[in-house]
Amino acid sequence: STSCANSTARHAANGRRASVEVQLRVVASADGVATLALGAPQTRTDGSALQNLAGYRIYYGKTANRLDRFVDVKDGSATTAAVSQLTPGTWYFAATAYDANGFESELTELANKTIS
Repeated sequence: STSCANSTARHAANGRRASVEVQLRVVASADGVATLALGAPQTRTDGSALQNLAGYRIYYGKTANRLDRFVDVKDGSATTAAVSQLTPGTWYFAATAYDANGFESELTELANKTIS
């Protein structure tokens, strides 16, 4: 099974908090690897451009309420990320975006994928 998560996340930069949309979708899985599509935020809720996106963190775990591992994607222009070494079962994923100042957004809603 696959689910898609789109959410508005809170992102702080330059001394202000602004909402940005981070999209996360599990697009494929094979041999213990889940590939996730990342939808980069383009603007803040005030309409200003988000120009200093530095990367994403993909948090994941075996239960929806315990995302105890993460992959750091240190490229703000990345459109996909792979999470490897997944054992069989259902895995849950959520993502954050972070800027060049190190400010990290809130988590997206959960996406999940069953690895066989």
